[in-house]
Amino acid sequence: MKTQAFPKINKQDNAEIIDIVKFFLNIFKLQTGGRKESQTDFSLIDVKDSEYIYKLNVIHRDQEQSRRMSVYHLSENSGSKSQCFKVVYDSLLVVKIPPLPITNFEEYIKSIDAERRIVGVLTPDTACVSPRVSTLLNKIHPFSRDAGMDSEKFEQKCIHRLRSFPQLQKHLQIGDTFAFFMDLSKHFFLSQVIHKIHDIGNKLQKEIISQTDSLWDLMVFEDIYGTDTAPIFYKINDVYRDYESRLTHLLGQHQQEGSVSMYKKKEWFLYNIAGKALDTGHNIISPEFINELNCLLENIIKEHHDAIEDYRKTIKEYVYQLTSKQNQPIQRVIITKILSMLDQIHQKGVALRDLKPDNIFVVEHTENLLISSAHEKDISIGLIDFETAVRFKSKYANKIEQPLLAGTPSYATPSHLFPNELLSDAFQDLSRIFHIQDWQAVIAIIYNISTEEYLAEKTGCLLPGIIKMMRSSKMKNMTLTELFKKGSYSFWYTAVNEFKEKLRIKEQMLKSLIITLPHNVKQMLKRETDIENERVNKNIWKLIDSQNFFRSHRSRKILLDYSHKNLVQHRVKFESRSNILTSKANVREMAIKFLQDLEHLKLQSEQFAHAVTLLDQKPTAISVYDLLELMFNIVLKAMYLEDWGNLSLFISQFADDVDLDDVLYDEAMIMEKSLL
Repeated sequence: MKTQAFPKINKQDNAEIIDIVKFFLNIFKLQTGGRKESQTDFSLIDVKDSEYIYKLNVIHRDQEQSRRMSVYHLSENSGSKSQCFKVVYDSLLVVKIPPLPITNFEEYIKSIDAERRIVGVLTPDTACVSPRVSTLLNKIHPFSRDAGMDSEKFEQKCIHRLRSFPQLQKHLQIGDTFAFFMDLSKHFFLSQVIHKIHDIGNKLQKEIISQTDSLWDLMVFEDIYGTDTAPIFYKINDVYRDYESRLTHLLGQHQQEGSVSMYKKKEWFLYNIAGKALDTGHNIISPEFINELNCLLENIIKEHHDAIEDYRKTIKEYVYQLTSKQNQPIQRVIITKILSMLDQIHQKGVALRDLKPDNIFVVEHTENLLISSAHEKDISIGLIDFETAVRFKSKYANKIEQPLLAGTPSYATPSHLFPNELLSDAFQDLSRIFHIQDWQAVIAIIYNISTEEYLAEKTGCLLPGIIKMMRSSKMKNMTLTELFKKGSYSFWYTAVNEFKEKLRIKEQMLKSLIITLPHNVKQMLKRETDIENERVNKNIWKLIDSQNFFRSHRSRKILLDYSHKNLVQHRVKFESRSNILTSKANVREMAIKFLQDLEHLKLQSEQFAHAVTLLDQKPTAISVYDLLELMFNIVLKAMYLEDWGNLSLFISQFADDVDLDDVLYDEAMIMEKSLL
């Protein structure tokens, strides 16, 4: 077997990618009628956006046949989940390699049946694609001759034949394990759609190249790109004058001073600024001239780097804003569909536990998917990969089965890595925790759809560390419960800060994207909001009732009635009165800590009350910014227990200089003095 070096392939992917290529090379040999002795080889011929493109060769009876295929590693994972790869061979396939080799055929079929049972629950309301042996076997003899029959009958016939002739089972084995194959030839990955929505590369180039007039007219330039862009206009014109002077000299060297129009000179300049070198194949003067012109333009870009980058940034911002407005209809439709899917799978009593753009596909019902006039009828959402899924509601079972402890770090939580028993002890309602795991993923997916960026980059990096800790010798001095609490604190502390920062950076974009919620989604959000709001209000009562600083009925009623902002104002004023409790500093600190905890709960209660107000609107229109805040707060309250440590969410930002009612302050002084 002849192979090419793989300098660009990640080391951990190398072996599996080569095994996949070898597997499909053998499929190609079978398709071409090759025999065991036929010569085969493959080579890596290109790498585009982490997609590895190979050439496969088969020599049979002195005739060489070749074809291409590509392999792309789908996303990162955590825990014991299979590795997934996108393979383009005849059609678009998803190939899944289990983490531990499956060598027994019946165990392999049992794994396929487990995923198909989940699919059976979710369909027909949700489109699903699960592994099938026929997905791959329909490409080769003797199975391919029956591929035209009913799909389910064909699947069962393939399985029967594999049991009858075990030697054929090797056609489903990659390396030392059976592999799982799914056909997505008729669909798009959501990740592909998101990339296409946000890809402005071609639009940016077209916008720059089209400026043969506007770049030399300040009024037109400012009218398109903004009244504050005059400095950019003058700088880029200075760059052009330098270019034009050098070009005149170059044309003179080639004795072509009067042969090139002003329009062509501008076009060459803009073409290069857009990032495209001129092709020597053009019949313009000579190839030597084009080479020298490209060198001239390259030097211009280097010497005027800052001015050109400022210009590109201005055009890029304009194109981005224009594209964002054009893409909002399709973004709204996809986000709404995913929220509806989240409710549907919950109603079916299923949690997928590994939702991500590479496990969601988009079914196109019109010829032009990514159009500004997209409507709900244009697309639907489907799902693949149910390896980590769990049924938490079934009339046939009283106990929830233990799902695979795994997830994709950017979309998962610490609860993905710990067994049912531990989660039940921590949260009581295990079913809801499984459902909320999918909420966490959907939050990250909605952010990704809206911005094409990842929401939990830093936070996701903590999950592999938790897994490493579970496997380390340090676990001898720590129980799983202790590790779960410690890991959860670190995870959610990081998650809160990263969430706040990401929303701050993208605030304008997220607030401009308005979603009209369908009835089922609104009910789902209200249901979960009510659950967490009730829990917060109970904690407020419990906190006030358990403290000894404010004992009277009146002071406690005031504490209950005060808003978050009033409490902040009271605490700030209380802290400024250094003469209070100077002889009992520890009591003073405890009182301040109590007020801070109460502020935290009051803020959460007010956030949920605001959410209910938004959800009661008819129609219910909500910005993606508000939607993400609401969903994140619900997930946080459901998955992070206050007794693990106060994460101190959003406390100090409300401490403004506002007049404060002195009633509570006077009561507090009386209560505090009684403690001396």
